[in-house]
Amino acid sequence: MLGLMVTLLATRSANAGERHDARVDLDRRAGVAAGLMTAEARRYSDTMTQLAASLGVQQPLTPESFSAICAPLRQARPAGATGVVFVVAAADGHVGSVQAALRSHGAGAVTLAPVGHPAEHFFTVFEQPLDGGKALIGRDLSAAPALNSAFTLARNTRGLVISPMYILLKDRGLPVNQQQPSFVLTAPVYTPSTVPGDPGTLRGWVFVGMRSRDLAMGALKDATQGLVNISHTAAGLSGRNVDVPVIHAGPASSLAAQRVVVPVAQEQWTLTVQDTTRSDHPRSGLGPDDVIAGSGVLLSALAALLTWFVLSARRRALERVQTATRDLRDAEAQARRQAALLEAIMNSISDGVAVVDSSGGLLLYNRAGTLLLGIDSDAPGAGPWQDQYVMYTADGAAPFPPEQMPLVRAVAGQSSDQVDMMIRSPGRPEGVLVSVSGRPLDRAAGVEGGAVAVFHDVTAARRLQADLRDQHDRHEHLL
Repeated sequence: MLGLMVTLLATRSANAGERHDARVDLDRRAGVAAGLMTAEARRYSDTMTQLAASLGVQQPLTPESFSAICAPLRQARPAGATGVVFVVAAADGHVGSVQAALRSHGAGAVTLAPVGHPAEHFFTVFEQPLDGGKALIGRDLSAAPALNSAFTLARNTRGLVISPMYILLKDRGLPVNQQQPSFVLTAPVYTPSTVPGDPGTLRGWVFVGMRSRDLAMGALKDATQGLVNISHTAAGLSGRNVDVPVIHAGPASSLAAQRVVVPVAQEQWTLTVQDTTRSDHPRSGLGPDDVIAGSGVLLSALAALLTWFVLSARRRALERVQTATRDLRDAEAQARRQAALLEAIMNSISDGVAVVDSSGGLLLYNRAGTLLLGIDSDAPGAGPWQDQYVMYTADGAAPFPPEQMPLVRAVAGQSSDQVDMMIRSPGRPEGVLVSVSGRPLDRAAGVEGGAVAVFHDVTAARRLQADLRDQHDRHEHLL
């Protein structure tokens, strides 16, 4: 009787321990899933912000330049992405004038096709398919309430916006079982202004269509290892929540599902992670056969049974450590891919871009910046730049006042646009005339008090202007 009681108590204790381990394991998997989805959402948000900034400074914006700016995203082929689209607005009754303006500014022979008579139309001007589909230029998107609300909110907030869940226009011709809830990430595109504090003129919007299940599958499939079911909940039209099944690995276990929140732009998704019966679950207890067999078990058999429990727990612990190690390696590989994508986007920008921290230390610069300014891998921060990268006024006659430098002003929290200055460095001893725009970094970037500056080489443009003025002066002198 004593042996049976000890065996029963040990079994129940082990069962409770296994359930606790299963709960800990489920919590860990839910945390990994939330981290991966957060990283994926942040990667898309950063990419869309970079795209909007690149499109804003591109003059003129043509089909060729739009394709070149979208090239890194097209090459990356991100999971769930359907295409990158640039959209402009036109009030009803002014579609013809907007179409003429687009054609005169490099948009090609775009033909706008309005649908109905809403107060405002939203037309696709450029489109870069990412899923092998066909680009539809000139299409009116005003009939899609989800897109209308996203464009309006992005214009009002001047920031990145995620739309409510809806069925993409291009997917509505598919069979119902192939349609899936989708959304768009959209960012307003502004033409930079020379007025401090003014974001510039709204040029349009750039958005990328995303199929939510494909996006989540691409981010989470490898991390689940076929042991958990995952779904996510997001806001749909009219404020109704939309549940999107992502991964179904098998029947659900008796463990309660774990729910975690993932921030995506201005919204929050809820991930529901449910353990399955394929996982290593605890047993419910001893059966009748175990009780009958245990009645005749000697103390040696009891010791062997307890030893088996200990060894099984050790084996499961080792498996969990190995699983956690693989998840960590997967997360590290994902981070490397994100860094590579950011570097590709930065290096695709034709203007020089430099990012510094609050003390002026150089954090990031692109390939155009190294060629334009002669920056090397040991480039110092903004403090000692005056010694190595001598900065002058645009005419090269006097040193540029340090407190008026766009990058220094941006670190101090002040924006500046298109400031002409002459920069001489060991890599460019003849000097280069650049137009510099500086902006403080948003705290969401993770750099407190940092700043970003864009350098555009205007040496040739200013020289041409000077030559034209000289020719004009000589012509007037002759007259």
